[in-house]
Amino acid sequence: MDISLARWWTFSLEITVVLHSVVVSLMLGQSKWPTFLFGFLGILVLTQLHGLPVGISTKRTIYGAFLVSVLAVYGLTERGLGRIYEVTYIPLIEFGLVGAIYLIFLLILWTISLVSETSQIKP
Repeated sequence: MDISLARWWTFSLEITVVLHSVVVSLMLGQSKWPTFLFGFLGILVLTQLHGLPVGISTKRTIYGAFLVSVLAVYGLTERGLGRIYEVTYIPLIEFGLVGAIYLIFLLILWTISLVSETSQIKP
C-alpha cells in the first residue's frame, strides 16, 4: 500500500501542520495564532475529513465544532468578529498557489506542444 494514499496518514500529517503553525506562532510571541489554527484546520476539514472512514454524524459534529470554535475565538476575544476574515488567509494562499502552479504547468505543456509542432513542420 502506498503510504501517501493512507487516509489516516495524510490526516495525521495535516494535523501536525496545524499544531506546528500554532506552536511556532505562539513561541514567536505573535497574536496571529488563530489565523494559522483555523486556516489550516479549515484546509484539513475541507480536504481530508471527507476521506476518513467516519460516519456523517461525526463529520457534522466536527464541522459544527469548527464553526463554533471560530465564532468563539473571534467573538469572545479582543480580535472581534470584524476580523473573522483572517481564517480565509491560509486556505486562499494555499489553494491560490496550487492554482498558480497548475497554470504554470499548463503554460509549460502548451509551450512544449508549440515547439514540437514547429519542429515537425517540413519545408
